[in-house]
Amino acid sequence: NTSAQIKDELDAVYGNSVPSIMNVKFWATEFKRGRTSFGDDEYLGRPKTTTIDYKIDKVHRMELENRRIEVREMSMLE
Repeated sequence: NTSAQIKDELDAVYGNSVPSIMNVKFWATEFKRGRTSFGDDEYLGRPKTTTIDYKIDKVHRMELENRRIEVREMSMLE
């Protein structure tokens, strides 16, 4: 089936609550490449963002001590 055919079938069954044609094309391509589920893939390596309580506290203290501190300075925390 083409992406347009899949979209038409989804529209017929689910009405207005279906994904856009762009999402259908994306997922059709993913499944053609061998993907087997809609679930999130496991990511390897470091996460893009993290929240570490001690760093939050340290940044808060830095900001209280110096209201003009720059984000660049805060980002250099170890």
